[in-house]
Amino acid sequence: MNLAEKIKELRVDREWTQTQLAIKAGLGQEGRNYINALENGRISRPSAEKLVKIAKAFDVDDDVLFEAAGIKKVSKPNTEVDNFYIWLKGKEPSKRDLKKIMELAEVLLRENE
Repeated sequence: MNLAEKIKELRVDREWTQTQLAIKAGLGQEGRNYINALENGRISRPSAEKLVKIAKAFDVDDDVLFEAAGIKKVSKPNTEVDNFYIWLKGKEPSKRDLKKIMELAEVLLRENE
């Protein structure tokens, strides 16, 4: 089941409208457009922060939505990439975070040369 189907299934099971889900997830009234776009497959790279909020609204583990979105589930970090995923999950990166991301990317690029 893909992310669009999963979100719709969870929402319909609870008999919520898209607007109700957006409000419960803290996405506000405008968040309804985001939920609609997710359910209709118009967002190819969903925001991790918003997926975490939506999962909390549904009272499900955020990995349920991350897996439906095709985002790798990390059970035990064993690489820098796994650690990076855990560090970033559910956060919008700050300028400091973006700097760390760039530094990590440079290291990975050097290792793959």
